[in-house]
Amino acid sequence: LGTSEAHISINLVNKDGIVVIEVYISDNKDLFDTLYDNREKIEQLLGFEMEWNRLDNKKAARIKYSLPGLNFDDHSNYNELMGQMIDITVKIRDVFRKFL
Repeated sequence: LGTSEAHISINLVNKDGIVVIEVYISDNKDLFDTLYDNREKIEQLLGFEMEWNRLDNKKAARIKYSLPGLNFDDHSNYNELMGQMIDITVKIRDVFRKFL
């Protein structure tokens, strides 16, 4: 993302059938708050909503998007799913960089 304060993480969560693409902020609540203050602009540029988790009782904060369709037992949609995951990740990177 162009800063050591945050990075993009991708997690495959088979039990929920989703791919989670998140902006992970390790220890900077001020950065989270600045991004949250721009939430409407960010989500408008992204074209989708994200889940904003300040995690007040932890050092980290997370801003995540959940992409449905993951199933470790059925790989028939993997090409499409991975293409969507890449597109969303690039979009998140490009939009969030504007606010860092």
